[in-house]
This record gives sequence, structure tokens and C-alpha cells, in this order.
Amino acid sequence: MNKYLKIFWAAVFCIAFTVTSIASAAQKSDAQTMKIFRDSMYDTINDNQKIFRNFMLFIVPGFQSELDFMGHVNNQTFDFEGSFGVWISADNGRVTPLELPFYVHNNEKTLDIYYKSLEDNQWKKYAVPSLAGSLADAVLTPTKKEIDEEISRVKSVSILHENDSRRTLLVTLDGKKLADEFKLQAEKNPADKGTAEDAELQADIVDYIYNALRKADIWYVWTIDKKNHRTKSISLDLSNVIREAAHTALNDSTQKYPDFFNEILETLAFYSECKIYATVLDPSVQSSLTIPQEVIDSAVEVKDVVPENASDVTASK
Repeated sequence: MNKYLKIFWAAVFCIAFTVTSIASAAQKSDAQTMKIFRDSMYDTINDNQKIFRNFMLFIVPGFQSELDFMGHVNNQTFDFEGSFGVWISADNGRVTPLELPFYVHNNEKTLDIYYKSLEDNQWKKYAVPSLAGSLADAVLTPTKKEIDEEISRVKSVSILHENDSRRTLLVTLDGKKLADEFKLQAEKNPADKGTAEDAELQADIVDYIYNALRKADIWYVWTIDKKNHRTKSISLDLSNVIREAAHTALNDSTQKYPDFFNEILETLAFYSECKIYATVLDPSVQSSLTIPQEVIDSAVEVKDVVPENASDVTASK
């Protein structure tokens, strides 16, 4: 196993899923503004059917990635269909584009990820039972108790803009509370597979993100349709979280990284940008987000998303 590539990709997926949870949920809030926010959150309880588009952009010098997918929530299940694109710039100026199409299905008990491998261009299936519950909590319609928990993690709310049709809020989150919740969820949902080294890596990643959440300012912009009380869009900037996590890893005296990985961490700590945008489509839009039968039939089940020879994938392109 390429240990350092696994650290990198595990951290990317971990932060991405953490953010999904945060986003489904700036000045000192007055009582009226907080009431508006609270009422808007409670209005989402009745939103059992929703179709949304999610876009995540991650940039550092020489590397850019985009996670673009459609999601369909249907009561207690959800499906994603999208692609993960990567552009890598070499020192000679050559740019290598890579694209990973994928499907995700969740049925409360398990989370199945189908993706087309960069190694052999074949469909793979990766089952992640430990993520099923936490991701379902983030994506599916929340209960009143869950909304109360989300509200308790909010530090302040302000109104950025309002007219007769829409209201846009700036929501600042309590990083310390988010960090504690993240660590609790990580302990409740340990890695399903892997060696003792994998478990140690997961523990390190959890600690880095935990410390980052405690230090970084986290906020999101939320636009609501005032007529039907549905979310129209959400925007979240995760740059500070990734930078702080990389800083924590760099300053970890127990780790001895090779020079190339130190350079990756330095780039993440000082130059990385990561933003997430989500738009909720009109519920009348008919979605056909079902995994094609040929994908299910041809997929080979794997135990790890990052292959043993992951470092050779881009070199072979």
C-alpha cells in the first residue's frame, strides 16, 4: 500500500463527507434573526423528497479536482450519480486529465460505491457500512432532534439579503462543537477493513481534522425560497479547514514524512482552496438516478479504493 497516497485520499474523502454533514445543517445574531434561522431549519422536516446538484472544487498549484454529482433523496434512501475529475500539471507544463465516474447507493444498512477504475477502466464496487449511518444523517431529511443538534452548533446568523421571494443567510458554526461531534462519529464508525497500519492512519487523520475544526472559522451561505420554505442553494468554503489540517500534520513531531509528501502538505497548508456549492432542484423534476444494471453486474468488489500501485496510475496515462 502506498501509505502517503492513502493518507492524502483518505483525508480528502473524510473532509468531503464531514462537510456534507455540516452543509446540510458572521456577526452577532439578534433574537429575531436566530428565530428566522430556527424556523427555516424546522421547515426542512417535511422535505422527504429532494433532488440536488453538488459541486466541490479543490485547487492547489499544479493540481485541481472537481467532484460533481446529482443526488436523489427518497424518504430513507438516496442515490448519487457523478464524476470525480482531476487535472495534474507536470514540471514540463504537460497537463494530465483524469476522470472517475461513480454511483453511490445507500439503504440505511450499507453504503455501496461503484466507480470506474483508473487502473483498468473496469467498474469496481466498494462497500462502506461504517459510512452508511453518518452519511444518511447528513443527506436524509432530519428529525426535530437532529435539527436541534444542528442549531446548537451554530455560533451566529446574519441576513445577507432578502426580498419577497428569497432570503439569504450567513451562518457561522462553532468549530469546537463540530470537532467534538466529528471525533465522536469517527469513534462510533471505525474503518471496516484494513491493517493495523490503516487503523493508525485513520486515527492520525481524525486527529488532524479534529484540530483543524477547532481552529478554523467555518461558515456557509444559505438561500431559502420563502414561498415553499425549501432550500435553493448552499455555499461552503472549506479552505481554512484543509489548511489547518495540513498545518497540524506538518507540525506532528511523531511523523517522519518523505520529502515529496512534506511538499504536498506544505502546498495544502499555504495554497489550497476548497469550496462546495449545492443547489436544490424543483421537486417536480423527474430524476432517473439508478445504477445501470450492467454496472452492477460487471463490478468487481474491492477492499480499498486506493490500489496498491496507486502511484503508478497517473504515470501510465
